[in-house]
Amino acid sequence: CGDCLCFGSDFDGGCLPSDIKNSLVYDRIAEIMLHHHYDDGVIRKIFYDNALNFFENFVIIIVKACRLW
Repeated sequence: CGDCLCFGSDFDGGCLPSDIKNSLVYDRIAEIMLHHHYDDGVIRKIFYDNALNFFENFVIIIVKACRLW
């Protein structure tokens, strides 16, 4: 999951669990993952790198495909 999972949110109108009020919860999730011996590199991928990779690569592919239609 380290290469394909990433966190995201919809704090401006999405339906979230009551204990997730804002993005501050991500710090706590990272702490829990560290406590459970997740590698720092995997945590960085899940919290940042995988989303960046998606937006830099796959969104461009989707936009180019839509232009062909």
